Amino acid sequence: MGNIIVTFSGNMVEVNFGDYFNNSEQVDSQRSVFQKANIHEIRQDGDSVYVKMEDTKEWKLGIIQGADNFVIDSVNSTLPTDLSHLFDLLKGMI
Repeated sequence: MGNIIVTFSGNMVEVNFGDYFNNSEQVDSQRSVFQKANIHEIRQDGDSVYVKMEDTKEWKLGIIQGADNFVIDSVNSTLPTDLSHLFDLLKGMI
């Protein structure tokens, strides 16, 4: 499965949802662009990193497939090595 690829610059974040577009009810587009200002919170908790949007939508993310998380392949072309590294890469968005 092609996992999620996140890129950001300026005030925009682009997310390519990969194969989740065809395989997850939570994903309704292949690619989306978000304004950084719409990201409310990024936190690491247990075995996942959570990104909460201003509209209260929350994404549960990880680097390996879990029961209900989305796997991130890369953030700005950098492959996360562990959850702490994923958190550090994503916090650059806000």
